[in-house]
Amino acid sequence: YRDFFENHTPGFFYLVAPLFSFFQVETSVTETFAFFYLARTIALLLAGISLLLSFRLGRLWGGARVAWVGTVLLGLDTIFLTKTIEVRPDVFSLPLFLACLVTLVGAVRGTPSPLPQRLRFAMSGLFLGSALMFTQKILLVGPGFALAMLWYVGDPRGRGRLTSRFIDLLAQSAGFLIPVAVTLIYFAYHGALREFVELNFFLNLTYGETTTMSPVPLLEVFVGENPFHVVLGLLGCALGIVGMLGREGARRGDPILVLSALSLFVGLFLTPLPYHQYYLMFQPLLALFAASSLVRLVDSFARERLETERARSLPLGIALALVVGAGLSLVIRWVQPPVFTETLYIFVWLAVAVLGLFLLLRGERDWVLVTFLGATAIAPLHRIHDLSGPSNTKYRKTLEQIAFVMGSTRPSDPVMDGFTGFGVFRPHAHFYWLLQEEFPLVSRGQRERLYDDLASGRVDPKLIFLDRNLRLFSSEVAEFVERNYEPVGYDVVWRRKPIWLDHGPMELAGKLDLGRGPTSDLVGPGWYEPDTEGMTSFRRSRGRRSWLRVPIRVPGELRVVVRARPEWLDPIPDLELSVNGTPVGQAKLSEGWRDYEFRVPAWCSRSGVNSFLFTYSHVPRQSDPEFKGRNAALAMEFLKVEKF
Repeated sequence: YRDFFENHTPGFFYLVAPLFSFFQVETSVTETFAFFYLARTIALLLAGISLLLSFRLGRLWGGARVAWVGTVLLGLDTIFLTKTIEVRPDVFSLPLFLACLVTLVGAVRGTPSPLPQRLRFAMSGLFLGSALMFTQKILLVGPGFALAMLWYVGDPRGRGRLTSRFIDLLAQSAGFLIPVAVTLIYFAYHGALREFVELNFFLNLTYGETTTMSPVPLLEVFVGENPFHVVLGLLGCALGIVGMLGREGARRGDPILVLSALSLFVGLFLTPLPYHQYYLMFQPLLALFAASSLVRLVDSFARERLETERARSLPLGIALALVVGAGLSLVIRWVQPPVFTETLYIFVWLAVAVLGLFLLLRGERDWVLVTFLGATAIAPLHRIHDLSGPSNTKYRKTLEQIAFVMGSTRPSDPVMDGFTGFGVFRPHAHFYWLLQEEFPLVSRGQRERLYDDLASGRVDPKLIFLDRNLRLFSSEVAEFVERNYEPVGYDVVWRRKPIWLDHGPMELAGKLDLGRGPTSDLVGPGWYEPDTEGMTSFRRSRGRRSWLRVPIRVPGELRVVVRARPEWLDPIPDLELSVNGTPVGQAKLSEGWRDYEFRVPAWCSRSGVNSFLFTYSHVPRQSDPEFKGRNAALAMEFLKVEKF
């Protein structure tokens, strides 16, 4: 949190960090890609664990059929499939959250277990607190989860006495606080508690002040890819709300699942930037609700069939199939699923409805569920095929660009990114590695400071990835990149133009002209626009400090000559030069144009862009507050660099 910006709690980073000792990711492209595949394999295993825990939760709550159907629905969800193979904190927090629910629902239901009841409550809190140490998104479940636990304690229909249930709550709270307290103590011990709290919590609270994103567009995509899943899930949630008001529903754990899911869903509308990963936490619950309502509908219709003569049930079934078909047609016309044609997709579901009716009349309930799941799989599998097929070149191009960046830079070379990730194993040139226009955590003043750092040479990226995000983040930065960098032919990758004062085809012979010409782009902050007097082109300083970027290919001990003239004579200011943050000498100015010499030790210079800072002992407005002209201490025509 001191070295670079991060607004996620640190569990993910500390868990993954030991793996880097087995891979030379800074120097070997092959090992870098091997690390990527290992990390994604771990994510895939965690996704599998999430599916197993979802199955266990479904079996505890609704029985085996609910568990099977819910797990398959979750496994067919494209957001779940695409996000859980990404290397992100949410992938680690999801199984911990599900483990919390499994442990808690089992304890509330009184399911036989070798663990004592109170320890199960403590473990549920431990899992939830651990999930919070991977991502703060867990806080979105907090209100609903807390209300469910208060419901558990206060509901007289619950198991055990009130005092016993209250002690269960205390045990859960103690378990929750353990991972949180350990993390806080660790950061306090290293003197970084303030940074931890500020970047993880306080800074995130400013999100909604400048930028918000409606969850509706992503919800429309989610519904479009899973229309029947979503409709059945909402129905199952509604049935769960009704069920938790009854004795059996409360003892079954309905309040825990229903209130947690509602809290996560409402959180989408309270979160300023609800990206796809915000859906991961409530997707298992929605899948189980959908499975529960589907199983109950099939069982209810099957029971009705057994109690009615076959002759009466057949016309009723046909009528129901027509109604379902009409409803399917309306749903499909609205969501426009990305498979087949709209008409063909309608006929597929009509065929499923007819086949399902036939199976119901024969009493084959489980085969009805299998048929429904098979039809539901069409759209997600088509989507997964598009994402992983040869027509999708996004991942291949990304790996190619990462390989190019690694081959074009050294491990210590800084890069600057918008939001591409191409410089994943290179230091970022700025504290904020996430430079998006919609990213409100970087204030206008910080954006201006970034530009000043670039223009002065204090920040000198070897490569800049000028993507759409970086362009929108700051037009000044984008213009600076276009003036001083050039595209390399790899999409958005730009490298610094090969301008060297001591080398190259431009034959600059160490001279940096401030007025006009090819080196004028090297003039940083603290200068007015160029002026001309006769044949002399120059710039006047502005304020107390002025910067030049001085590109030197071969560093060493330097002799720096500055041709300057004082612009304020009462009294004449002194001039101090600092190179890369180190003062190297002072000069007393005299009237008229003169050359002033400075000696720069070899250890002060570096290969690349050097930041030259000129500081003036005083400026006109400092010497005379009534002065109304330009606040210029001196005029400078050129700077010349020679090797000793």
